[in-house]
Amino acid sequence: MRKIEKGWIFPLLCLLLAAGLTACGTNGNEDLPPEQEEGVLIYAALNPVSEELSISIKRFNLYHEDVQIRVQDYSDENGMERLFTELSLGRVPDIMEMHRLGGNIDDAWSTLPYKDRACEAWLPYRQLAQKGYLEDLWPYIENDPALGLDGVLMPPLKAAEVNGGLYMIFPEVSITTLMGPEHIVGGRCGWTLDELMETYSAMPEGSTILRYNTNRWDMFSMLCAPLLEQYVDMETGENSFDSQGFRDMVEFLDSFPEEVKTTLSADGIRAELIDRILSGEQMLDATTLSAMWYITYDDLFFGAPVSYIGYPTADGSLGSFFNLHGSKLAMSSACRNKEAAWEFMRKMLTAKYDTAALRDMDGYGGTRKININLANYNLAIKFDLTYNRWVDARDPDRKFLAGPFSEPLFEVDMPDEDDLIRFETLLNDTTQIYWPENDLSEIVWESIGPYFAGDRTMDETIQMVQNRVGLYLNENR
Repeated sequence: MRKIEKGWIFPLLCLLLAAGLTACGTNGNEDLPPEQEEGVLIYAALNPVSEELSISIKRFNLYHEDVQIRVQDYSDENGMERLFTELSLGRVPDIMEMHRLGGNIDDAWSTLPYKDRACEAWLPYRQLAQKGYLEDLWPYIENDPALGLDGVLMPPLKAAEVNGGLYMIFPEVSITTLMGPEHIVGGRCGWTLDELMETYSAMPEGSTILRYNTNRWDMFSMLCAPLLEQYVDMETGENSFDSQGFRDMVEFLDSFPEEVKTTLSADGIRAELIDRILSGEQMLDATTLSAMWYITYDDLFFGAPVSYIGYPTADGSLGSFFNLHGSKLAMSSACRNKEAAWEFMRKMLTAKYDTAALRDMDGYGGTRKININLANYNLAIKFDLTYNRWVDARDPDRKFLAGPFSEPLFEVDMPDEDDLIRFETLLNDTTQIYWPENDLSEIVWESIGPYFAGDRTMDETIQMVQNRVGLYLNENR
């Protein structure tokens, strides 16, 4: 069994949160940080402090004599456990990072499909919000004279809501979904499992739904795990895994092999994937869009216009999600100077670049993401509709895209207004963020394993999931 992440984090947090925001002064606090000073805001850093963050804090402190930001480092191996202990004792940071990258993962690449994310860690965002630890940031955005609700890109922020409140902000996103050639899957945005399997039945013999080397674990960890929280209510301890949507998910996973063995080298695998795409033997592929112009690459990939149809859902709605990039920051509801904390945090949502900066960032591969600042988002769209791009087929990292072409350098078509409509339809129809609850995912994965092995019926499997998840939820309420 491959674990998604260490299993101690959420149970420990729930145990500590059960104590509530109590006053300090308990015995054995000698290892805790000192009492917070008047006029000091504590910034809880789950990641090593970057030069950019250090400069930003120094600049803030330089211009604010009455309030200073001080970093409390939780980036070491036991940092998260220490943070949870402090939360239970009332030592609540004013500003918190909510996501740890871990190891040497590059944030620019950590959200691509098939990326091993096992060393990352996510604070239990929804639970912290529901228990009142985090401040709702919608009023701050709405009342910010330089932002306002009409100054931010709403779909990603709405996707991050918890019971109508927004308790975390982030500067950029990308969108992960499933795509397929429009002439095969249709022009729809979303489908059910029955519709997926009906479409697949018309594919040539020997075809696959996704890449031929995609196994069951790949699909679960990449697309299913982030969707599991829709079946649970952390507050009441109830779950709804006995539903058609979850049954469809298990059946969908069962269509993938447990393991794919190959003797091919990395180059051989790449060549095989290209051949299967070009011969029409692969129906879908996972994709991550970091900008509107990625649509042209996706069309190039399949040699035809694609539909962003997503993971199959019970009601046929779009099964895709936003990946969050950059710092993910929350403000504590106990923050002692919320106006100052927001003044520091809000810079994540302000405009950052101009046309020249966009041109420098794109290069051959593209490094930017979808910006939450609406002015920058609109500038990027205008840029994408104006400038040509080129792909260097001599670059080994681009062989997967450039393989079908004989020339070492070729031009990629600019997106047009129809592509913009396709992109914004995907953007507006995406309603979830990638924020896995690791212990829940582990329980579900273990519980459905016997079904794939043929040792339990679907009904028995659903009952097992219901019982195990129910016990887990009620133990940690």
